[in-house]
Amino acid sequence: MKTRNIIFIILICIEIGTLLFLAIKKSNHNLFGFIALGATIILLIASFCLMLFPKREIINPTGKYEYEVADVTMVDESRVETYVNSGEKRSLEVKFWYPKGDLSPSSCPLVIFSHGSFGNVNNNETLMKELASKGYIAASIGYTYLASEVTINSKTIKMSSEFRKEVMKISPEKNKEEAFNLYRKWMDLTTKDASFVIDTILSKNEEFYSLIDKTKVCVMGHSFGGATSLALGRIRSDLYCVISLEAPFMYDVKGVENGKFVFDEEVYPTRMLNVYSDSSYSNLSKWDQYFQNKKYLNLNDEKYQNVYLKGLGHMHLCDFQIVSPFLSWILSGKDSSNSVRTNLEIVNKTILNYFEAINF
Repeated sequence: MKTRNIIFIILICIEIGTLLFLAIKKSNHNLFGFIALGATIILLIASFCLMLFPKREIINPTGKYEYEVADVTMVDESRVETYVNSGEKRSLEVKFWYPKGDLSPSSCPLVIFSHGSFGNVNNNETLMKELASKGYIAASIGYTYLASEVTINSKTIKMSSEFRKEVMKISPEKNKEEAFNLYRKWMDLTTKDASFVIDTILSKNEEFYSLIDKTKVCVMGHSFGGATSLALGRIRSDLYCVISLEAPFMYDVKGVENGKFVFDEEVYPTRMLNVYSDSSYSNLSKWDQYFQNKKYLNLNDEKYQNVYLKGLGHMHLCDFQIVSPFLSWILSGKDSSNSVRTNLEIVNKTILNYFEAINF
């Protein structure tokens, strides 16, 4: 990806230089000059589009099972929406990927996935498909008003502007009290959402739900969704394991004293895998919100596993790089020398190797 991005940056710089030359130099202000100017503008726009949003690469799953997809709306009648004042019940989009074939009832482990900030149910679709092809049932939760968009009963709902402002303004380094209050607000909402979804799924026995092995439930998430997953490991006692793709322990922050976060000191009760990229690994000791991550990184306990995927950035842990490798570079703070396919294969292999190691 790095070579591709560099080539496009050089090309765009040349086009901008040509555009300025044609526009500023008066000797170019004739018919042919204006035609050249217009052609350069079109070429510049095309280059930007190709750089930001190239043709998407199709990455097919490698398992032996074909898979089906189901998009379901789940309504929690016990709660109302918090980011709107309409009084409507809390509704969530849940997208399933499940295997087809000769499968016995209660034979498929269940993986519940939570997307990151500005993500959606397709945040890690490549991984969800891969899991389904390997005999797992994967369910991705779209957190209404927190996701970029969700589909609720065929209606598209966009992200709340209030939530967007909260994410953009939060600064744990500068204002820990504000960060703590937002952590508490977000975790209260998403953990209740996820627990509701898990309980609803486990209560069903018809159709593909009958394939679920209810003794094997894993919660997993990327970034903000990883924080939700880590929280669920504290809240629920029926989880087989928790996987976080680069996220702080937001739920474990219990307050602020003397300008520092105060973390839950109770031992983490569940098997846990934390996956890190170059974006965070070298900063775990520097960022206060990652204090708990550093603690479990250094514990000599097989219950708590950590994997550092060197050469990848934060957005290389999800499918956004398929949409825009260039923006993934910008948002990750680094580019990857790997192809998109290689990055996602690394993530998939990391998860599957962990599942095999813990007999999930």
